[in-house]
Amino acid sequence: MTPKEFNNYFNVSRETISDFCVYENLLKKWNIRKNLVSKKSLPHVWRRHFLDSAQIVNHCNPEKKLWVDMGAGAGFPGVVIAIILRDRGIKTDLVLVEKSSNKVFFLNELKRSLDLSFDVICGKAEEIKPLKADIISARAFCPLELLLPLTKYHGKKDCVSIFLKGKNLKEEIDKTSKIWFFQYDILSSVSSDEGRLLKIKKLYRLT
Repeated sequence: MTPKEFNNYFNVSRETISDFCVYENLLKKWNIRKNLVSKKSLPHVWRRHFLDSAQIVNHCNPEKKLWVDMGAGAGFPGVVIAIILRDRGIKTDLVLVEKSSNKVFFLNELKRSLDLSFDVICGKAEEIKPLKADIISARAFCPLELLLPLTKYHGKKDCVSIFLKGKNLKEEIDKTSKIWFFQYDILSSVSSDEGRLLKIKKLYRLT
């Protein structure tokens, strides 16, 4: 996927495309030393990482909300979300949670280089204080059975969670349904035929 093809999905400004190009270059440069993402994914960064992450913004209303991205890694989806929100002029308090100090350093470098507005917390999501989020996101972080307790811990009562998932999503839902009740929608991914977005609106523990 090229930047032009990416823009067929997200009609962003030239400046935003330029930001993503800077992001791509920094990711490739840092990945040599820090192994932030799979090397095999780098030639496909626009579809595999940027498009996959950006689509989340289309499935929630983040204006004046607190958005927490758990397991932010190399910034997917958190930093991509920050770029898209700025392009759209949406004011959102964004917090990225990441336990790896190397990845936290990279996230702060992206924040500085792209002049973005978000906070980064270095720590395990289950060990930091509750963040009382309105929106929670996660991508390639952990199985649903581990995500749901974290969502309950960090989310407000009416929190909306959106998780980027793969072809095993149904098995993950079945595995958690005896412990948790949750109202959810399964949305198709624009970046992958096998990809899905799981959007959870209500969450209760049954046992």
